[in-house]
Amino acid sequence: METEKRKKVAFSFVFPVERCLFSPRIFLRRFSRSHAEEYLELVEKNRFWLLPWMPESSKPPLLADIQRSIEFEHQESKRSQRLDMGIFRRSDGAILGRISLHSVHWGVSFSAGLGYWIDLENSGMGLMTEAVSTILAACFEDANFHRVWAGVQPLNQASRKVLEKLGFVREGLHRKELFINGKWQDQYCFSLLDEEYRQLVGTWRKKGWLER
Repeated sequence: METEKRKKVAFSFVFPVERCLFSPRIFLRRFSRSHAEEYLELVEKNRFWLLPWMPESSKPPLLADIQRSIEFEHQESKRSQRLDMGIFRRSDGAILGRISLHSVHWGVSFSAGLGYWIDLENSGMGLMTEAVSTILAACFEDANFHRVWAGVQPLNQASRKVLEKLGFVREGLHRKELFINGKWQDQYCFSLLDEEYRQLVGTWRKKGWLER
């Protein structure tokens, strides 16, 4: 799809709160206020696990903080500037983590940044690979994106492996890009293009990362 033929997508219309995106073991859906307490418990449980990688994990959140965050996400979705979704286990509906599109640019770019995290007890099982491939399918199939990128600290090997497994290309190193855990951190920049996704999506399905 050429740039001039792409159109800005209304996230709140294409991804309403009740819409679920399924993979074999998990599903993604936007948070509502009813998820606030369970999500707060998950954040508190994983705060020290996330501390080296996420700036917002530096202080304990309150329920009011989570509720305000969800309201803000809904407003940003209406503006098509951000999309935040919970990662839920299909077998029991438990919240396992979060995945987000941020820094969305339309116009001549049609790109977004990708961020994600998963509960420590559910890490290392391939669930994040399912979550990332599922939201990427929605990015390129439903939201008309041309490019999705992700920043990963060099020491965050688990996150890097997810992106590398899915065929992201490492573009370079952004020196001291983010202030996290008390110091400036370098970030590798990875990206995936629409045409690369089209070549890879069949393999993702064969490997069981996407619903057929």
